[in-house]
This record gives sequence, structure tokens and C-alpha cells, in this order.
Amino acid sequence: MEVSAKSIKCPNCGANLSMTDKQCMYCKSPVVISTFSSVDKMPLPLLNKYVSSYRERISTDGNDSAAQFSIGLCFLKLKLYPQAKQAIDKAMQLIFDSADLYFYAAVIELAGKKPYLNKRPQIDAALSYLDAAFSLDMRPVFKFFEAYIRYDYFYRNYLNASPNFGECLEMANALGGVSEADKQELFRLLNVPAPDWRR
Repeated sequence: MEVSAKSIKCPNCGANLSMTDKQCMYCKSPVVISTFSSVDKMPLPLLNKYVSSYRERISTDGNDSAAQFSIGLCFLKLKLYPQAKQAIDKAMQLIFDSADLYFYAAVIELAGKKPYLNKRPQIDAALSYLDAAFSLDMRPVFKFFEAYIRYDYFYRNYLNASPNFGECLEMANALGGVSEADKQELFRLLNVPAPDWRR
């Protein structure tokens, strides 16, 4: 049976849909969550419906990469970092070419804490995921995120690191820079205040 012939249910209204549907044709809700902004404004009851729907899909097919990715973002919204990491790790075993997936994996490694408060293995993992994301898609925000980690962990701990945070910022700017809105979105996603680069 082809993938397109399979049926899934809308996480919101329960309508039967095709595996290829990205949005429910009935209630217009997203079927697959692929960005944090898709769940950021969801009220808790609706988010619980989505989590339950994805859990059902995963119980039927543990290799459903879209459901794994989606439930990871739902758990990230709930700040349930261990559960988010488990789902995103599983998705990474199934998807190899998603810059967004590696970006969110880096966010999850920091677990809602400033880099300065994390241990070195989490920092190294986050930087590795950002390298993978950047190798797939040279977005300025990935280098800006790296700059923040290198500033808050290495610079504040008086550790030498190459590249340093200033070099990462320069690269982000050379690629077109990061808007103030995107910066605010990143730090809201990280659940930390924006850094004071003047230190």
C-alpha cells in the first residue's frame, strides 16, 4: 500500500485524512506540527489533543517520523524537555535532511536554561546540532544561536573557543543578519532573556 493511500485522523477534529495532508480540509487546523510557532499559541486542551493523536500514531507506527517530530515540538511547548528529546532523537534516526529538526534538537539540549548553567556535554551536543542545521541550510539565525552559546558558555567562563562569539555574529550578519523579531523569537523559544553583548 502506498503512503498516500493510508489514512490518519486530524488531531483537532478527528476527521479522516490522507497521510499527505498538511492541513485539515474540514477545520483548517495543521495536521503535522513542523514549527514551534504552530503550537506556541495553542491552548493546553488543544495541545493535549494533539499529543494524544500523535501518541496514537506512534503506537501504530513507531517509524512515523512526522508524528515523532510533531510530538517533540508539543513537548517542547510544554517544557517537558526529556520527552521532547526522546521524540526528536527518534525523528533524527528517521529524517536526515531537516535543518529545523537539528535546530530544535539544539534548543532542547539547553533545556530552558542559559548555556552558562548547562554542562559541557549539553553544550557540545547543541553546537553539533547547530553545525548540522547550518550545513543543510545556511540561515543567519543558526549562526546567531551559536554566537549566543559561545558567548554565554565559553566567553563568560573565560574559555577559549574557536570560532568565538564575535566571529559567529559577524558570519550571521554577513549572511543577511537576524531581525529583532527573529531574535526575540529565538530567546522566547530558549526560555531565557536576551544576552547583553556589551559585557
